[in-house]
Amino acid sequence: MTGRRAGFRHRGLLTRPAAAGRDTMRPMSRPARQLAGPLPALALLCGVPAAVLLVPVLLEVEVPLNAAGTWSVSFWNARVRVSNQPEARAAEAALHRYSREYWAQWRRHQREPGVPPPAPFAPPARVGYRGWSANLALPILILASLSLACHLLHRRDRRVRRARRVAGRCAACDYDLRFSPERCPECGAPAVALREHGPGASARVSRA
Repeated sequence: MTGRRAGFRHRGLLTRPAAAGRDTMRPMSRPARQLAGPLPALALLCGVPAAVLLVPVLLEVEVPLNAAGTWSVSFWNARVRVSNQPEARAAEAALHRYSREYWAQWRRHQREPGVPPPAPFAPPARVGYRGWSANLALPILILASLSLACHLLHRRDRRVRRARRVAGRCAACDYDLRFSPERCPECGAPAVALREHGPGASARVSRA
């Protein structure tokens, strides 16, 4: 096999490493780079809705409670509170008693929790919703995390390839191209891009 591996001296009997601590990470394959290319934009589009949906939503500020009390329902990782409006006076004990009885009856006949019927609470009623939209936010958050990870790998791959080209090595297989300026003798990749990375790389090619 002709040519010399990058990282070892070309002349002399000693073959000790020429650049200690160089990056030995292999670049991503071509299909992986094509897949990771558009994912940063997808991560941005998915990250913004995920950040909004993960914030607890409060549609209506709850009023101070009065003698009519407060009724709460928990369902789908959320919480619904139903309370009387300030117009309902504390002296309206009949409304309070009727609401409690109807609420207990409704709870016994419902197999699954949900939004209570508005009949016993109308008109003096107010409904407030506070909860996490986990069913929508978690899939978007997972997709955004995967997209961000692919983007970071893509940036790492470009940095490794650029460092190899500047050092006079093949970006695909890390072969020494200082004495094979036209094409890599190991993997066959063209070495034309070596001339596009500054006067140092051009000087190495010209000396070859």
